Amino acid sequence: MLRIGHVDLGTTHPPKFIEAERALGYDPIGVFDDFRIYEEAKSRAFAAENKVKLYSSLDALADDVDVAFIHSVNWDLHLGKIMPFVKKGKGVYID
Repeated sequence: MLRIGHVDLGTTHPPKFIEAERALGYDPIGVFDDFRIYEEAKSRAFAAENKVKLYSSLDALADDVDVAFIHSVNWDLHLGKIMPFVKKGKGVYID
């Protein structure tokens, strides 16, 4: 089963993606958030509501997934956010 991670929660997309992934039989397992948009408490609540783990580092998330969706609203940060996944040969989709 494809294990999926999500990076940054500052858009409306992560909950909809997770819902669609589960409907398609995939396994969204975790999220990483840099807390630029939401406070940590909101990110923790998101993880709990969506039954995924809140990761404290991109490297740890990259270790556990096959592909990551990058939802960052700051395009200048995208390259840094994808590199842990690319270095480990994981798929990346920049939303």
